[in-house]
Amino acid sequence: MCGRYTEYDSEDDLLERYGTMRTPPKLSKNYNVAPGQIMPVITEDHKGKHLVLMKWGLIPVWAKDPSIGYKLINAR
Repeated sequence: MCGRYTEYDSEDDLLERYGTMRTPPKLSKNYNVAPGQIMPVITEDHKGKHLVLMKWGLIPVWAKDPSIGYKLINAR
């Protein structure tokens, strides 16, 4: 998982690119997205694709404390 990335697409751009059915509340541009932040994610189920907001990060199944995810930005 990379340490940072940039999100500059609007919800309209994401809807057009991925053909999603619904959007979350207004998205804002973020030029320095870090693990732990809430970001848009494309999910798919039997009804189609959806744009939902999720916390970005990795929490392994063996972790006793979710805060370990902040230390795993370079996991392989």
